[in-house]
Amino acid sequence: MNKYGFYAEFDGKQSLPVEISRPEETMISETMLSSIKAFARKKGTEVIGVDELKDGAMRAYFRKKKWFHKNPEIIYYVSEITDRDS
Repeated sequence: MNKYGFYAEFDGKQSLPVEISRPEETMISETMLSSIKAFARKKGTEVIGVDELKDGAMRAYFRKKKWFHKNPEIIYYVSEITDRDS
C-alpha cells in the first residue's frame, strides 16, 4: 500500500497557493487512481478528469453536485508521499 497526498489547487472560488509541505488530506491505497476515487467518495464528489504530470504526480478534477447551484470544479495536485517526505 502507498500513501498519497492531496493538495488543493483550486476550490471553485479562487486560486490557492499549493503548499507541498503539508497535504490537505492523505489516502492509503494500492494505486494513485484508486486513492483519487476513494478521495472522491470521502468528499462526496465525482471525478471528472485526471492528468498525469511529468513528475509522476497527477492533477485530479472533481465536481460536487449541488442542487440549484453552480457545480464548481475543484482541482487537487496528488503525489505519492515517501518516508523521506514525512
